[in-house]
Amino acid sequence: FSDKIFIFDVLIINIWMKINRIYLYISLLIAIIITSCDDSSQVSKNSSPQIIGLSRQSTYYNDIITVYGKYFGDLSPNSYLLFLKINSTDTILKLSSLDCINWTSTKITFKINQNMQSCNLSVLVNGIASNKIRIQIEKLPQLEMIEINPDTFLMGSEFGFQDEKPPHQVKLTNKFYISKYEVSQLLWENVMGYNNSIIKSPNLPVHNINWYEAILFCNQISKRMNLDTCYVLINDTLVLYDTLANGYRLLTEAEWEYACKSGSTDDYYGYKPEQIAWFNLNSGYSPHPCGTLTANKYGLYDMLGNIWEWCWDYYSKTYYKDSPLINPIGPDNGSQRVLRGGSCSSGTAYIRASNRMYPDGNFNFCGMRLARTKYE
Repeated sequence: FSDKIFIFDVLIINIWMKINRIYLYISLLIAIIITSCDDSSQVSKNSSPQIIGLSRQSTYYNDIITVYGKYFGDLSPNSYLLFLKINSTDTILKLSSLDCINWTSTKITFKINQNMQSCNLSVLVNGIASNKIRIQIEKLPQLEMIEINPDTFLMGSEFGFQDEKPPHQVKLTNKFYISKYEVSQLLWENVMGYNNSIIKSPNLPVHNINWYEAILFCNQISKRMNLDTCYVLINDTLVLYDTLANGYRLLTEAEWEYACKSGSTDDYYGYKPEQIAWFNLNSGYSPHPCGTLTANKYGLYDMLGNIWEWCWDYYSKTYYKDSPLINPIGPDNGSQRVLRGGSCSSGTAYIRASNRMYPDGNFNFCGMRLARTKYE
């Protein structure tokens, strides 16, 4: 009986030892896996950093970019992102790993700032430089402007509301540029640093902005592009318009209607409303991405519907009775500013090229479109 007990004990001990060996093997395997996945173990002082790619090779100020690769090391005073002149080894900027958003052995994330320009990127770790990769840096997200040639046109409508009468001939004498699309939330937030739109998405037009915010935006984007600012801000209610400045601005009411009609006398410039505008019958009472319907004959999208667009002019119900016939810029004073084009919540009576409006107490679907005077 004692022999049996001894054999049983030996058997138990053998099983226990085998279990321990299996446990040890599993532990070693896990350690190997963890070690192989650990960024820090891949890097030594003699490893040459290597860039594999970028999250985007074309970018703009205030955008977030990630550099992918290997052997980038960790956060260290000896790790840098180098911005090198194209076709040269001269350094434009040296960004420390400590100033990046994130820095690991395989990934570097940083913010494009206004000291950066199109260049070659390289990673420098412990004095060893990586290969180079080209990055294109613009001052703004895409902003497409269309040149408009001036002419004489019929402003107003005999068939519209009272403030659209009398229809009268207006002559524009200055060439100007107008943005192909309404200002997007992407562009607005990139320049202003905030976005108060009710329905948020980068490709939607910015909305829920007042006239003064639109003026500030024009000045800010002009400064970004090293242009003259068009507006002198005296206080929250008094703004002076420098008509000789070459920067970005709001359209005058006359410029807006001329560009909208695009050579037509028809309020829908030859189309059915649903072909060219997001309004209450097809929008779901929500703004839609810029440029998804048919453009007018000048190639401009969403001139009608989607969101109301601020103009420079003060609103006056009787302005057309005695307005200048050449380059009118609105009354000298007033209490409201002009809105044009209608919005996603407007009916067909309001999404017309001749319709004039002012804010009704909220700015929910009020946005903007940019313009610039072209000086020869």
